[in-house]
Amino acid sequence: MIEATKILPKDIEELNTFANKSGNIWGVVSFWGLGNLADQDLQVIPYQGFTYLIQDPEFNGTDQERVLNIYEKLLPVAHGPYPHCLLMQDMAMIYQNLERLESASFMLASARDECPEMPDQRLEYRLAVASESLMKQLIKAFEEAQITGNIQETLELAAAIQLQNPQNEKIQALLKIVDLLELFDRQQAHVESSAIEPVSRTSFGMPPNNYEGDVLLLHPPGRVIYKLNLPEDPTIFRTRIAMVPDSWEWGGDGSTFVIQVKSEDGTVEELFRQHISNEVGDRYWHPVEISLSNFAGQQVNLTLQTESGPAGDETGDWAIWDRPGIWWETETPLGW
Repeated sequence: MIEATKILPKDIEELNTFANKSGNIWGVVSFWGLGNLADQDLQVIPYQGFTYLIQDPEFNGTDQERVLNIYEKLLPVAHGPYPHCLLMQDMAMIYQNLERLESASFMLASARDECPEMPDQRLEYRLAVASESLMKQLIKAFEEAQITGNIQETLELAAAIQLQNPQNEKIQALLKIVDLLELFDRQQAHVESSAIEPVSRTSFGMPPNNYEGDVLLLHPPGRVIYKLNLPEDPTIFRTRIAMVPDSWEWGGDGSTFVIQVKSEDGTVEELFRQHISNEVGDRYWHPVEISLSNFAGQQVNLTLQTESGPAGDETGDWAIWDRPGIWWETETPLGW
C-alpha cells in the first residue's frame, strides 16, 4: 500500500524470501489521478473509490528492483511534499539494501531538504554504518589481493572501491588509462561550440555530499572531440553526467548527452544518448559506462556532445561530464 505506510527492513527481508518467484509486483495507490499514472508506462487498474492497482509488466529484474522501478515512476507524479518525501525515504531503504549507497544518500538528503521533520534518523545511521563497513572490507581485501599478486581480483576490488569513492587517487592510477580532462587542459581536444557559455573545466558540488568533482562543462549546442589510440586490450569509457545544481531552478527542459565514435574506416557510430531534465527525479549523478572493445587497437575520434532538451529550450542547460576517461575493462563494472 504505497504511501500509506513506510517500507521497513523486515519488508525488504520478506521480499528477499520470495526468491524472485512472484512473477510481478503490484502496488496500491490512492488519490493519484488516473491520467498521471498512465503517463508513466504503468498498467493501471481502477479499484474502489480513488484507489488503483499498478504494475509494470514490461520490467524485468529482482523483486526489489521491480519495487524500485515502480517507485521511480511514481516519484515525478507525487502531489505535495508529504507523499514525495515518503517515496524518497522508501527508495533510500531499497537503494541501501541493493548496496547502491550513493543513490540512497541522495534520496535521503532530498527528503531531508523537502521535509526537514520527516527523515528517518535510524535509516541515516544505518546508511552511514553500511558505507563505512563496506569500504573497510573492500580496502582490506584489495590490499590482500595486491600482496598475493592476484591481478584480476585486485582489479575487481579496485572497481568496487571506485564505486564508493571515485576520487581515490590510488585506484584511479591503477585503473584509468586516459584522463580526458587532462587532454582538454593540454588543448589536445577539438572544441566546437556555439553556446554563450564557453566549454570549460570547472568544479561543482553535487548533493547529498556536495562532492566537488572536476567536470567538463559543455553547454549545448557543443561538442569536444578527442583523437585516441586505443590499446589492443578491451577498454571502457566512463563518466557521470548531470545538470549543474545551481541551474536546477532556472527553468528549461534539461540537456541531451550524446557519445559518438568515428572508427578508422570513417564510420561514425552513436554509442550513447540520454536526456537529463532539471526535475527532482533527475537531480543526481547518472553513471555512464560504454565498452570500447569493438575499437580495440584502433585510432578513433571520440566525441562528447550535448544538445538541448526535447523542447529545444537552452535555459539553464549547464550540462556537466564528471572526470570522463578511458579505463581498463574489468569483469566488475566500475559504477559510480
